Amino acid sequence: MAHTPGTPPDAAASERALTQRVAQAAQRGAWDEAAQLSAVLRRSAPARLEGWFYGGAAALAQSRPGEAAALLARAVELAPRNPDLLTHWGAALSACGDAPGAEAAFARALEANSNHEAALLNWGNLHRAQGRLESAQACYERAAQAAPQSPLGPYNLSITLRDAGCLAAAQEALERALARAPEHRQSLLAWGGMAAARASDEALPPALAELARRDVEAALIVGNLHLARSQWSAAEEALRTALELDPKHPQAHNNLGNALRQSGRLEAARACYAQAVTLEIGYADAWNNLGLLLREMNQPSQALACYEQALKADPQHAEALLNRVFALDLTESESVARLQAARRDWAAIHGDPWMARWPHHANDRNPERPLRIGYLSADLRRHSAAFVFASLFLHHDPEQFTLIAYAGNAQRDEISQRLAACCADWVEAWRLDDDALAQRIQDDRIDILVDLSGHSRGRRLGVLARKPAPVQMSGWGYPGGTGLRAVDWLLADPEWLPAAPRAHYAERIADLPCVLHLSDLEPMPDPAPPPCVLNGHITFGAFHRAVKNTPECYALWARLLRLAPTAHLLFKGPDWESEPLRQQVSDLFAAQRIDPARLDFLGGGDRQSHLRALGRVDILLDAFPQNGGVGVMEALRMGVPVAALRGAVPFSRTSASLLRALGREAWIADDADAYVDIARRLASDIKLLARERHLLRPAFDASPLGDGPAYVRAAQAHYRRAWRVWAHSRPLQG
Repeated sequence: MAHTPGTPPDAAASERALTQRVAQAAQRGAWDEAAQLSAVLRRSAPARLEGWFYGGAAALAQSRPGEAAALLARAVELAPRNPDLLTHWGAALSACGDAPGAEAAFARALEANSNHEAALLNWGNLHRAQGRLESAQACYERAAQAAPQSPLGPYNLSITLRDAGCLAAAQEALERALARAPEHRQSLLAWGGMAAARASDEALPPALAELARRDVEAALIVGNLHLARSQWSAAEEALRTALELDPKHPQAHNNLGNALRQSGRLEAARACYAQAVTLEIGYADAWNNLGLLLREMNQPSQALACYEQALKADPQHAEALLNRVFALDLTESESVARLQAARRDWAAIHGDPWMARWPHHANDRNPERPLRIGYLSADLRRHSAAFVFASLFLHHDPEQFTLIAYAGNAQRDEISQRLAACCADWVEAWRLDDDALAQRIQDDRIDILVDLSGHSRGRRLGVLARKPAPVQMSGWGYPGGTGLRAVDWLLADPEWLPAAPRAHYAERIADLPCVLHLSDLEPMPDPAPPPCVLNGHITFGAFHRAVKNTPECYALWARLLRLAPTAHLLFKGPDWESEPLRQQVSDLFAAQRIDPARLDFLGGGDRQSHLRALGRVDILLDAFPQNGGVGVMEALRMGVPVAALRGAVPFSRTSASLLRALGREAWIADDADAYVDIARRLASDIKLLARERHLLRPAFDASPLGDGPAYVRAAQAHYRRAWRVWAHSRPLQG
């Protein structure tokens, strides 16, 4: 630029030198220096454009948008048709919240130069911030056409399309950006993020792999992509690279913990999570992950404390709220009110706000017509939950009920095939987000949506919150209540959930013959004779997940073994493949004066081997406060008596519910002394054990626990009653 008119030559040279220094500082991103030098330039040469422009640019870069807008306004006065100045001014006005002023500035910039890429990009950013996604997309498309070699237009377009849920179009736009500039950092990072979100198996772009060797954010994204693909070793390698680049990066420690936890290196994962929360005490995700790890390490109380820390950092953390529910179910033995309050805490933030957007359901209100039933579950496969609810598929009345399955499980096996054969349609719900799945359920004209997961893994409570069906209920897979007002009914029974605590539930309670039922999905081996006849000693069994074994359980079982000095205790399940866990429990019993040689451990295996292992058990000892479910029913059908302790909350009353339905109330204890006494009396009566080995199976099959057709008739009778209630209710005004 020419020097200011009327300035002496020496002063003009000084101005030019100062202007050059300001420009160089701005190019280096040395904004403090640029701000200081531009202020000097404005004082010495107030008519010189650069002092105002670079001062405004520095203020904008340092998050002082008001100051930036004022300085740039003066620059625009000096050069009213300069598109660069107008674009910077518009960006400053936008940052100040003056959207109309920003719009006007960008429009003036484009009047001066209709192909000005920066003006188009900034205008698109403004529209995106306002939620005007179609307008933003149009701006980015114009920017892409105006600068055909630049990646910025298609890159920003891809982010906008991604936010709008147009994932295929977003990916296509991102590929355009990378075709223009294969090493564009932001496009590479976005590619990795999108690939991780859909667990894509596409080859990693070489430029991203190279970037991940020197850029901590790229290393994190590559690590996350490998985590999404279940490639634990590759994830660990990328995340360790991130930590070499920045040893104090909390997210890198957290994500490395995820990789180590998934590969079974629990103590190493624990150290990573601990480091993450040490570096950032309010890191809610890391606290939540540490809680998940501690739950796997059979420390539910410590896990609960971690979820509380996560919620202290972020009271709306959805996963921590849900995991807290699960942890409380394992540890809380006294208060139904507390368990349901935890569910309502989640629902109040992430569920109930959807009530204002519930759809108007136009389903035919004929109370007696055939109904369309939707079953929503992540366990429509070989899983213990499937053995509880499979009869609902296998024995349904096809003339009165058409079934649609919404499968949250990507895996399909022989059990999935049997369930699918009972359905008019099988929807791969795992491919759909909550909005899309809720819309699909509504489009399928489902009359009654039955949730089979509750708060367990694979839950889709967000779908239920959107109320895609006029009648919604929850039960069987994890029947603890959802806390959602969108769910009309919870399926239980009077023993599992007595009358008094029902007032704490968000749902109305419907009573089944029994809260659980064992489906005849596959044959079971014949019961074996009581093993005590051959062994010469009683063998107690604990065949549930180790996480259910509270210190109180171990103490009571040690007391029982002291009173039955020749008896053994057999632990069975995948958890017991862990040598550290075996040693921990052996040491615990040794401290209670029980010879560890009296403890036996069996690891995992398929279901048939598990059932055969029950032949090594004389009496099953149920856990508390969270009882067994499928394991207890399997033991009973295999002829093994069960000693159970009835508690105050539903999950501590499961076995009482099952034993009452079977007519074996004598095996239900109301306190610790009675529990030990029941187990001792059973152990002392070999004839009774032998007799029950023959009687339990026919009794089981004739009871609600095993009579599939009768049980399903009772469930479907409630479906009909619930439908009549809705059909006769007043329609919501659309």
